[in-house]
Amino acid sequence: MTLRSKMIIATTAVTTAIFLLLAVVTLRYFEHKQFETIIGQQQAMVRFTASEIDATLQNAKELLNANAMVFPLAALDAPDKASAFLKSRTGLHRLFNLHLVILDLNGNLLSECHSLPDHRRTYYGDDPFFKTTLASGKPQISDPLPCCLKNGEHNIMISAPVLDPSGRVRAVMAGAFSLKRDNILTRFSKAVSAQDGFIRLVSSGYTVIIHSFPEQVMKQVAPGHHQLFDDALGGFNGTRLSVGRKNDQVYTSVQRLKSIDWVLAASFPRQTVMQPIITMRIMFATAIAASLIALILIISAYMGYLSRPLKAFTLHLQELPNKSGDDRIFTTTSHDELERMATTFNGLIATLDRQADDLHQQNVSLEQEMAERQKLQEALQHEQKELQALNESLAQRITEEVEKNREKDQQLLQQERIVVMGELLSALAHQWRQPLNNTSLLIQQLQLQYDEGELTPELMAQFSHETLGILSSLSRTLEGFRSLFQADQELIDFDPVVRTEEVLQLVRPGCEANDIRLQYHGQGSCTISGHYNEFTRALMTILGNARETLVNRKVPDPQIEVSCIAEEGHAVITISDNGGGIAPEVINRIFDPYYTTKFMSQGTGLGLFMCKTIIERVMHGSLTVRNTANGAEFTLTI
Repeated sequence: MTLRSKMIIATTAVTTAIFLLLAVVTLRYFEHKQFETIIGQQQAMVRFTASEIDATLQNAKELLNANAMVFPLAALDAPDKASAFLKSRTGLHRLFNLHLVILDLNGNLLSECHSLPDHRRTYYGDDPFFKTTLASGKPQISDPLPCCLKNGEHNIMISAPVLDPSGRVRAVMAGAFSLKRDNILTRFSKAVSAQDGFIRLVSSGYTVIIHSFPEQVMKQVAPGHHQLFDDALGGFNGTRLSVGRKNDQVYTSVQRLKSIDWVLAASFPRQTVMQPIITMRIMFATAIAASLIALILIISAYMGYLSRPLKAFTLHLQELPNKSGDDRIFTTTSHDELERMATTFNGLIATLDRQADDLHQQNVSLEQEMAERQKLQEALQHEQKELQALNESLAQRITEEVEKNREKDQQLLQQERIVVMGELLSALAHQWRQPLNNTSLLIQQLQLQYDEGELTPELMAQFSHETLGILSSLSRTLEGFRSLFQADQELIDFDPVVRTEEVLQLVRPGCEANDIRLQYHGQGSCTISGHYNEFTRALMTILGNARETLVNRKVPDPQIEVSCIAEEGHAVITISDNGGGIAPEVINRIFDPYYTTKFMSQGTGLGLFMCKTIIERVMHGSLTVRNTANGAEFTLTI
């Protein structure tokens, strides 16, 4: 694609985008204004029609009230005179196409004048309009009421009070017009000029009073429109988008009447409202398309004119490899950026000639430098061979040192096991001391009874039984200690609470020998799978360290507290003492291998490291330590 084509496309694209943006903004503005105008006209029509209906109803009330004011009170006791008076009201007959009536204070019919002879009704006392007229003493307009005609027509009643000279209500004059026949409101149903628009007058009970389609009169408004009419009764006068009779979208404008709580509504299909806007869009789109075509042609012609010198410069560059000398210089009569570009290009040609000469000199120097580098490369390869031999020798030495360290680690681990074994043997000695003392006492007692001649078969049997029991206990104790020296080969299911209690029984004699109080609290029970003996060694190591700390520091009233809480397959064991705790600079390193605070002859630094390894790596638990107010506290979670 040529630069001219790219420039035409880029310029056209930018210009089109700007043009379309301005066109869309302008179109949106005019659409908005057009829509506001259409909706405003619709709302103005509804407002004007509502005022006309208000005026019609007000005129009917005033005319009826004026006739009620001149009604002869004496005719209340003479139905013939009252009937004659009603027949003489020809003006009222044109307004009320059903009947005129005079009602007493109880709502009973006193007299009537029928426009339709088959209409008969004698009692109106329960009608709201009648009650309101009596209470207020003012004319009233009723909501649609069923009348007594056989065809089920409904009518609107307008009432006015008949007052005596003192202003007291003596009777009520009322007129009715049918909603199914031509009446004073029928002409307003033709207020909408559009073929697909319609107008309707709706009572506060959602009953249609007048409608552009007569068959809709006295039908109920669809429940989906109740909110719109409720808002109109509450004071809203405006236009909203709603659903029409054919389930299509319509713009409905509402206006509440001033004379009664009725709402006038006019609806126009959205398509009808938007038709002028759609027409404007089509015309606008046509104008934009024509303008864009003309704009593209103008831009193309102008870009062709501007790109001619550039095209000549491009051809010169394409033929440049076949030129030499002054033929490479480009000349132009254009007095713009292209002329400056040509001047720069000619300067570059001269610069390239100078740089070619400099490059030749640099090539000669580079060849000399490459020869020197070759010599350095050979020397470097010789040094690399020597370094490789040194690395091989160093790797052999590292292997030997690692093997020595591994042997040293094995010795230290064996030493640590011997220390634990000594702890176990010490505990075993304490366990055996009391049973052996008891056995010695039994033997001495046996000898004394024999010397005194008091030894009987019964005493001999008792001695034998007690001695065998002690020996059996010693055997079980020995068997329990023997199992601790065996390495765990398989995972064993055990209860950590029970095992903790057994370990405490092993270390309790050693604690009591040093006047150390050993307190224990166990709660719950669970079964875990792990290395039984390794778990025991870890507990004994931590308890042994706590005992040594209390003894070495000569703590007054030394004590060790052990707690084991087990639930839902997990156990938390805490071991705390009152030995003053671990120094802050040491506490973060006590689990490191080969780190010990004892003399080298007393410790290997592997005890707590092995405990942490057993709990965390072997049993997949955790072992932590912290200082409390009185000493150190180890927490095992398994």
